[in-house]
Order: sequence, then C-alpha cells, then structure tokens
Amino acid sequence: MFFYEFMKRLFLLLLLLFGFSLLFNNWNQTELHFWNSPSGQELDFNRISANSKTHSIIVSPDEKITTEVFQKSHKSVVNIVTTSLGMNYWRQLIPQQGQGTGFVIDRKGYILTNHHVVDNARKISVTLVSGEKVDALLIGIDPTSDLAIIKIPKRYVTHIAELGDSDKIKVGQKAIAIGNPFGLSHTLTTGIVSALKREIQDKGATLSDLIQTDTAINPGNSGGPLLNSSGQVMGVNTAIFSISGGYQGIGFAIPINRAKTVATQIILGRNNQYTSL
Repeated sequence: MFFYEFMKRLFLLLLLLFGFSLLFNNWNQTELHFWNSPSGQELDFNRISANSKTHSIIVSPDEKITTEVFQKSHKSVVNIVTTSLGMNYWRQLIPQQGQGTGFVIDRKGYILTNHHVVDNARKISVTLVSGEKVDALLIGIDPTSDLAIIKIPKRYVTHIAELGDSDKIKVGQKAIAIGNPFGLSHTLTTGIVSALKREIQDKGATLSDLIQTDTAINPGNSGGPLLNSSGQVMGVNTAIFSISGGYQGIGFAIPINRAKTVATQIILGRNNQYTSL
C-alpha cells in the first residue's frame, strides 16, 4: 500500500515537472497566445507609414507608356472562339473549338484577325471587353497573307483600333502585344522589334516581309495587335518559332500596311478568296 502511494506521488511529480518544462520551453508562444497577442492594427505590415501618405508611387517612363497604351487600345481587342467539325477515333463528326484574337478596325463592326484562326469555322463567337458574347459573320479570307475579316453588328462597337504605318518601324523600338493566350482575355506582353523583313514557312505557305519580335506570343494571341509606344497597331501577330509549342522569344507579325490593303480588298469584295458563312 505504501509502495503504491509512493509510486502515485512520484508519477504525479514527474508529470508536474514535465508540464513545467514544456511550458518553459514554449514560453514565448504561450505568452503570445495568453497575454501579449497583438491586435491586427498593431502588426507592422498593417500599419500605414506616415511617409507612405506623402510619397507617391514611382512610375518609370517605360511603365507609363505601357499602361497608357493598354488603356488606349485594349477595348478594341476581342477574343474569338470558333467551332468547327472534326472526326473522332470512330470517324464520327464532332464539334471542335479553337481560340484566337482580333481587333475592331471600323465602326461598322469589321474585325481583323488571322485566316488560320477562323479557317473551316462553322460558327464564330466574339467576346468583347465588356464580357458580352456576339456571333460574328465571316466576310472574307486571304490564306496567302494569313488574314481574314469578320463582322459584328455595329451597335456593339464602342472602340476601334488606331492603325499605324508599318513602313516607319525600326529595329529596337518598343513592341506591345494584347491578346488572349490560352483563353486569358486581354493579356498584355511587351518586348522590342527584333528584326524586319523576315520570311517563314507556315503549313506549306510562305509568309514574307514579317516583323520579328521577342514580345511573348502564345497560342491564342494569333490575330491580335502588335502595338507601338503610341498605341498604334504596327502588325498582326501571326506565328511563333518554337520547339516546345510555347513562347521561346521569337514571334512574327504581319505588317499593318499590308493588312490594311488586304482588309480593304476583302471588305470591298475585290479579293478572289472571298468566302462567307
């Protein structure tokens, strides 16, 4: 009986010593939770510095150009979703969707994009900057230059892109792309004009006199504008050079002067590649 009481007291003593040891080793955490727990406003990162009220955010000239170009130009850029027919493993016809970019060039609702964006499309849907979806009509295509014109009702047009003069482009000048890579609407990327008068082979066709840029261009950017520092369109993004299938620093755009000529011919019905849904 005496031994039992002794062991019981010893166990309680050891348990008490263990508890004090644990409390001492974690004293800082215990003190924080029970006595000195700060309020949210007492945390340094939540305090408003007195200096931050007087110091404005520093914006570099380059940042200012980029933000102004986006504000000026992005409302004329649209997301294009196409539906075409393809065959599955059992050779059954099934609908397939594709994505690209375009931009409004006329208040009548004409939109410039790439031919390969709308090629074989049975249905074309345009998503405006407001998020509103509008069915579009295919006016005409020019596979040789990889350009196409689609049209939406003019009542949906709120902004049109300002087209520049691609003959005045110089290597090294700023290049800004706005598009819908992987369906991510109105994504902006920046770079420079890397070279001029490039020629590439694309699906058996030769595209020449292209603008080369290191601006990030990915699937979904096709048909979108390549802009200068004034927010003027200097090219239509059309292709990339890539081993992986994604951006690797080499993209190509069709000069806007050529695009204006082709667009005029398509709209006026003078292009023999004219087609309509």
